[in-house]
Amino acid sequence: MVARKKKKKADPSWDEIGKSIGKKIEMCSKDDKSCKSWAKHFESKSCCESGGGFFGRLLFIIGVVCALNATGVMTGLSWWILTLLIAGFALMKL
Repeated sequence: MVARKKKKKADPSWDEIGKSIGKKIEMCSKDDKSCKSWAKHFESKSCCESGGGFFGRLLFIIGVVCALNATGVMTGLSWWILTLLIAGFALMKL
């Protein structure tokens, strides 16, 4: 007698994977205590809770001004105009 071969279980499709992830996220949104360890990665903070980012913007605009000075784009500008540009961009929030 010939032994029957067992059929391999097919890998899940991308749609099935998406549905299972969606079910887990819905389950975690209903029950705050379960899945808390991985659900915190999906939470987003508003711009008011992020701490401002003044120093990051300041470092970025200083780097941009130094790069533009190195290429010769801003050679005719005086230092007080560059200071106003840096302060303006560093204080600006989107």
